[in-house]
Amino acid sequence: MKVTIIVDDNSVYVDGEHYDGVDLSFITDKEIHAIQWYDTYGEIEMVEPGTNNKIANIKINDFSPYQQAIDNFNTKKQQVALERAAKKL
Repeated sequence: MKVTIIVDDNSVYVDGEHYDGVDLSFITDKEIHAIQWYDTYGEIEMVEPGTNNKIANIKINDFSPYQQAIDNFNTKKQQVALERAAKKL
């Protein structure tokens, strides 16, 4: 699974599917700009808070601390599907 989380935009991409407005409030570290995950490894893109000046990327081998983003992505996906279905009625 390929995942991109852009914290400032509340955007999550999962295997090419994208939703804005995903609740990412559980990510409280203001230095985290984005998280990239590539099946078995990933990187956290770090920036200086308030400036977006890139600090560094941190390699990660465990996505579990960010699983909530996938759960919230799926919730958003369901909400969008329900809204679309309601518009068709």
